Amino acid sequence: DGKPQGALLLAERVQSEDGKRYIIAERIDIKVLVESTIGATVAWGLPTAIFLEKPNITLLYYHAPRLDEFLKKPLSKLENKPRHTYSAPWKFINVPLRIRVDGSPAYEGAHRQRLIGYVWPVTTLLFFFLGVLYLQIGAYIRRAGVAVRRAEEELRTFFELSPDLWAVLDAEGRIIRCNGSWETVVGIPIEELRTHRVTEFISDPDRTAMEQSIQVGSKGIQGESMISRFLSREGKITHIEWKTSTGRDVLFLVGRDVSERIGYEQNLERTVKEKEMLLREVHHRVKNNLQIVSSMLNLQQDESDDPQLSSILERAQNRIRSIALVHESLYKSENIAGLVFKTYAETLLSAFSMNEQGRGVEIVINADPLVFSLDLAINCGLLLNELATNATKHAFPQVSEPRLTVELREVAKGELLLTVEDNGPGLPEGFDPDRHSHLGIKLAQALASQAGGGESPIKFGRAADGKGARFEIRLHPVTGSYSFSG
Repeated sequence: DGKPQGALLLAERVQSEDGKRYIIAERIDIKVLVESTIGATVAWGLPTAIFLEKPNITLLYYHAPRLDEFLKKPLSKLENKPRHTYSAPWKFINVPLRIRVDGSPAYEGAHRQRLIGYVWPVTTLLFFFLGVLYLQIGAYIRRAGVAVRRAEEELRTFFELSPDLWAVLDAEGRIIRCNGSWETVVGIPIEELRTHRVTEFISDPDRTAMEQSIQVGSKGIQGESMISRFLSREGKITHIEWKTSTGRDVLFLVGRDVSERIGYEQNLERTVKEKEMLLREVHHRVKNNLQIVSSMLNLQQDESDDPQLSSILERAQNRIRSIALVHESLYKSENIAGLVFKTYAETLLSAFSMNEQGRGVEIVINADPLVFSLDLAINCGLLLNELATNATKHAFPQVSEPRLTVELREVAKGELLLTVEDNGPGLPEGFDPDRHSHLGIKLAQALASQAGGGESPIKFGRAADGKGARFEIRLHPVTGSYSFSG
């Protein structure tokens, strides 16, 4: 009748009576295929074929996925094979599937059971992933167990071989576990140590501190590092620096033998004390020798009938005394490396508390708490001596209430300002230190220059109230020659 002749091989997934899953290929008229079916079969991605309606079925057309790949048979073996049954593996669920070229199966029955074929691969995939997950978790647990055992073995080896003292204590300070270093220190086997309290091996002076530390640690408070003397069975003393740490119902104690370090520190301390004692003795002897020189000058002064010579010898004695006072202050001071300027200045200027007329001189000293080295103290002491001598000679005889004011400040890093004022008539008009200065002023300038004051270190002027002389000396001492006390 001019209509296309042929059939469609349409595959459906069904389940047979024996419980096996198959794919059924059903022949459908080619007209139906053209009008409605081919789009559905192609959309499903099923193998599709068109056959001629002859006694012997001949392959006319097929659609991807290829029918020969699906059936695992070459196409030549499909031609001219009527009503033949072929088997092939279903790629996704790996079960035998049967394709039957026949129009007899009930299509509706197959359609009703189609969903059964979809549940099985999903559940299979779920159980597959669960099985894989189970295997992975088991492997992970086995690997974790191996890692834990390895870590425990490493920790045990470290605990046993450590040269430090490691111990686990209960809340009463009894040894639960310890390493071999304890046996070396206390001379008792490890098995016996586990029945003792740790405080039994500490000397009496240090035992109280250990007991207090254990009590504090048992309350969950972290202990501080301490050094105790441990006694061995033979009476040997070992200095152990130890610290406790809290755990769950236990205390951890870690100690280290510091006997060698303690011995070194004690030897060093003893050496420092010996050198300090020797240095004090040197200062003492220097002071005594200077005192002898001053006494000799004093005897010479008593024998002299020349007032000018007597005055010269007196000034020389004061200069020697200022140097001797530095050495005396050093060997009497706790800090033998330096002396506090203010204390030294008060002692030095106390010799000028009475002028030649017998009137008392008020000494005022305002100074930063500076500590001077030996050289800087001697230079500043001689400088103060010269300026105080100048005030005693030229300023104080003309006032009824003489006053000498000394100030020392650090005005900048490494720069000191020393000022000395008197309340006398002041310097004469047109005073030129280069032409009118006597030995005392020249010596003061030389000492100030030596102390870091430069070529012209002293600035001459009047006091702040307009009366009296004022001497300003800016010093730049050598680095490290002074510091602040306290």
